[in-house]
Amino acid sequence: MIKQGLILIGAGGHARSCIDVIEQHGEYEILGLIGLPEELNSLNLGYKVIGTDHDLAEISKQVACALVGIGQIKTSEARVKIYNQLKVYGFKLPIIVSPRAYVSKHAKLSEGSIIMHDALVNAGAQIGVNCIINSKTLIEHDAIIGNHCHISTGSIVNGGTVIGDGCFIGSNSMISNNISVAEGNIVAGGGGSSSYNKYDTFEQARKHLRVGYFGDGPWAHNALDGLFADPSTEVMFVCVRSDTPDQILKAKAHQHAVDFLIHPDINSDEFFERIEGYNCNLLVSMSFNQIFRKRLIELPVEGIINCHAGSLPFYRGRNILNWALINDEKEFGITVHYVDQGVDTGDIIIQEQFSISDEDNYATLLEKAHENCPRLLLEAIKLIQCSQARPFPQREISSNGTYCSTRIPGDEKLDWNQSSRNVFNFVRAICKPGPQARCMLNGNEVLINKVEIVDGAPAYKGIPGAVLEKTAAGLLVKTLDSYVRITELSSSLKINVGCRFT
Repeated sequence: MIKQGLILIGAGGHARSCIDVIEQHGEYEILGLIGLPEELNSLNLGYKVIGTDHDLAEISKQVACALVGIGQIKTSEARVKIYNQLKVYGFKLPIIVSPRAYVSKHAKLSEGSIIMHDALVNAGAQIGVNCIINSKTLIEHDAIIGNHCHISTGSIVNGGTVIGDGCFIGSNSMISNNISVAEGNIVAGGGGSSSYNKYDTFEQARKHLRVGYFGDGPWAHNALDGLFADPSTEVMFVCVRSDTPDQILKAKAHQHAVDFLIHPDINSDEFFERIEGYNCNLLVSMSFNQIFRKRLIELPVEGIINCHAGSLPFYRGRNILNWALINDEKEFGITVHYVDQGVDTGDIIIQEQFSISDEDNYATLLEKAHENCPRLLLEAIKLIQCSQARPFPQREISSNGTYCSTRIPGDEKLDWNQSSRNVFNFVRAICKPGPQARCMLNGNEVLINKVEIVDGAPAYKGIPGAVLEKTAAGLLVKTLDSYVRITELSSSLKINVGCRFT
């Protein structure tokens, strides 16, 4: 195996521990250390100090990978500064795991972190960027370690605990389960949970959740407003559809001095490298129209979540509100779920149902969705911040599901050779602001925006599409089983009894 070259930033005691783990890890060759000016050309475990911080720009032209190898006691400031320098110069920061450590395949590690000898990282745990998980440390199930943290030797971080960014957890300390530690805190060695303040809400524990936002449309506008209004979240960028860029989202991004992005391929190397530089904890999708691939999904420590106006695992896919009405559903769902490599198949965080009556149509369902999608999305983000999200697989609802195709031009054609109920559902499913149902009369297109079920209309055979009666209330038109009343249509033609829609 050809080893990749790596430089280690630091030439002190912690660097020595890192050197040993990197050697045991076996995938990287240490090409040199970066130290203080007085350390230049000295050796540390046989590795030469080849430069200082001022040499990183030049070194980056020859070496692709780097790791922060200085420890943290009083503050993470130095580690954060160096990490940011490395990112600016384009270094890749690998994840280093000692072969003597155990990391569950169900845990998530982030770039630049090192897991040292005999450490144990259990299922569901999440480790932020640029972290030190030192020898014999135990990170229990579902614990969240923020970015730039140093968890010292022999420490125990119990299940469900949230450690804020930049914390130092001293040797042999024990953090009780479901505790939140505020960012930048120091827990004294062996001090246990009493060594720091206990917080009841995650807003107090971690001031910033860095969010990358992908969206389109009014629901995306409203959710973004909620994120901007929340001091515990920081929107790092706003990315919109490349085919129909949302100008309202653009204006909101500029108003808040947030980067505004458009790209036809979010899975390209170019876009991935740019997103990687934002160091987002969480990516959020609201009505975005590109598929997230594996490496993008795995980039943020909290994953990617999506808000979907459908009752997953049913109604996966596109144009869900239209299809729910066409299928005569009595309710529709809104689901916030994690994004995985399938299409709308990720674990569910929140799902809520909303009733559909005969008075509803596409416009009223849109109104409900525009109001409730942002609300549920923001609730899900809060659950993630508080480590209270309890996602569950969609198979717990059904081992199967339904998939809905994108509706395209031509799908508006109204077929009169179906039941009155189906005609009613079809018309209301694509009424304004949709494209409206279409049929032909004497070679001319007629747009139909609203029909009504006629109470008590008898079932009988006739000519579907034939105009039966013309009154001030509308046109009675024959369907397969009875007839309906058209009350809103657009046509320049004079329509009389006996005309036939096709």
